[in-house]
Amino acid sequence: MAITKTVSLVQDWTAVAQNAMAESATLDCSLAWAAWVQIQAFLDAETAHAAGTSFFVQARVADADDEDWATIAGPFSMLLGTANSELIDDNPLAAGATTILLSDTTGYTVNNLLRGIEGTVLANSELVRQKSVTTNTNITILDGVKNSHANTEYIYSIADERLISIPCPAKIVRVVVDNTVVPAGSTLNYKVNGTVVTGSP
Repeated sequence: MAITKTVSLVQDWTAVAQNAMAESATLDCSLAWAAWVQIQAFLDAETAHAAGTSFFVQARVADADDEDWATIAGPFSMLLGTANSELIDDNPLAAGATTILLSDTTGYTVNNLLRGIEGTVLANSELVRQKSVTTNTNITILDGVKNSHANTEYIYSIADERLISIPCPAKIVRVVVDNTVVPAGSTLNYKVNGTVVTGSP
């Protein structure tokens, strides 16, 4: 039997309020001998968030017993700091573009960091990796943006991601977001992708 790798969107971009918790939809790993979950997230407010947000991955072996959820990865801290937000100056920033016009690059002076673009439609948000910066002119990114972005949309300086391997015995998996670590901290957006591997290794 051939190996099949199936990638799915477990949780599309979802907002998490200040001092709140959230849980993603679930990934069915019941037929998989290997699986991964990818967590993406970014702050979307210029509010101090020094201790960050805790993320953890839970699994269970039962189909429907919520009491059986157990943490298999984390908690790990992401999104530490205070985000800088800037309006995108491109009108619009076209899909595939690798240069983002910014009239103020405060908060974008360090390269090789992820940045978050918040779409007017949240599902059109995305993470990009900064490659270089021209002060108060633009940043360039490693790969082109997936979606077009208007000049009414913001880019945020603090973003992060994790890729977590799921142990074979796990049947159902979810991600939990704990944004209560800093009660008066920032709001955020997060997204979860999943990959399951079935067939004979």
